[in-house]
Amino acid sequence: FYKAMAIFSNKHFSGSNAFWFNFLIHFAIVLKAGLAMVSRFLKSFTVPIIDFGLITAGLFVTKNIYQQQTGFNENIYSEKLLSVAFPLYAIVWIVMVYFNGGYDKPIKLVKIGRGIIIGTVFILMGYSLLPESLRFSRALILLGTTWALISFLILRLAFHFLKLKSYSLSSAKTKRIAIIGEEAECIRVNQLLKETYIHPSFVGFVSIENYTGNNQTYIGKINQITEIIKIHHINEIIFCAKDISSQFIINNMLTLVSSGVDFKIAPPESLSIIGSNSIDTAGDLYMIDVNSITKPKNKRNKRLLDIGMSILILMLSPILFFMQEQKTHFFVNIFNVLFGFYSWVGYGRVADKSLPEIKRSILSPICLFKNEEDNTKIKLINLRYAKDYSIEKDVIIIWKCLKKLGI
Repeated sequence: FYKAMAIFSNKHFSGSNAFWFNFLIHFAIVLKAGLAMVSRFLKSFTVPIIDFGLITAGLFVTKNIYQQQTGFNENIYSEKLLSVAFPLYAIVWIVMVYFNGGYDKPIKLVKIGRGIIIGTVFILMGYSLLPESLRFSRALILLGTTWALISFLILRLAFHFLKLKSYSLSSAKTKRIAIIGEEAECIRVNQLLKETYIHPSFVGFVSIENYTGNNQTYIGKINQITEIIKIHHINEIIFCAKDISSQFIINNMLTLVSSGVDFKIAPPESLSIIGSNSIDTAGDLYMIDVNSITKPKNKRNKRLLDIGMSILILMLSPILFFMQEQKTHFFVNIFNVLFGFYSWVGYGRVADKSLPEIKRSILSPICLFKNEEDNTKIKLINLRYAKDYSIEKDVIIIWKCLKKLGI
């Protein structure tokens, strides 16, 4: 978005006489982009920071109440030890909630609860491995678990009643969609919607001015779109780009922008429907679950697998190194994946731009097929990998391609 501003400025305000004017415009663009980055950072980390503060403070309060109720000596717990342990507990719970999708939108309390419980299991496991001198009370850990659950719940309920849209606990708005285009393309787009995770409660076809299809196929014409939105409670419109010009789409979006509906565009002969309602986000991308690989849960799990497998492969490197068909990049690949520059499994080193973007990889599903060079088949294999992605498939590919980790 901001790069587009700079391109526009270079095109229209170039030349020696416009140097300072162009410089000021670029400075303003960079400043605005920087502020947007800071704002996005704060939006991402404000809630976890508040969670951390609430949990840590609550743990100290819980400790004091527990001491009073049990009559334990005030000095039984080392303040120095607790000042390290309590923040560490809070971090473990927050990290586990994050990896369980507790910070995803919309908010799901089940995911938060699961994250807290898993975090508690990790804390208790770590606690059991500590020397006796560093242990203080399992009761405080369990009481802290209760407080962590309560603090997460209180904060989310507060956000919900403050009507912060991103933190609403209500179920997501039901999609009621109008597809604008010729009959054949409307049917194709509708079929695409059925194969995605959207599952709209209503889909109606709206014709362009001079349609030739069956009248009963449509709920109205484009010149009736305002009435159609009101009557059918439409909250999303999809334009079929095959049948409609860009200018037509833009004109109608400008006309309907005050109606509060979202807009999407269905490119011709494409597996996707694209659209964005904000310059800060990529927006919704409706695909035949091809974007499964880029869902937040799968991205987190894939990164965890990369880290875990890198550590395991490094530990077994004295054996695995001599198994490699090509040993040149074996150790380089391990550290590239460990530090997040590559992933163990993906589309391969040459990315397929028609699929959701992921990290470059060492291996790919194509490794399972000997000497496969047909580009059409390779694209189909990558498509299936993105569409039906699972951690188990990555593990299988790594296991079957153990001799290729050094390529």
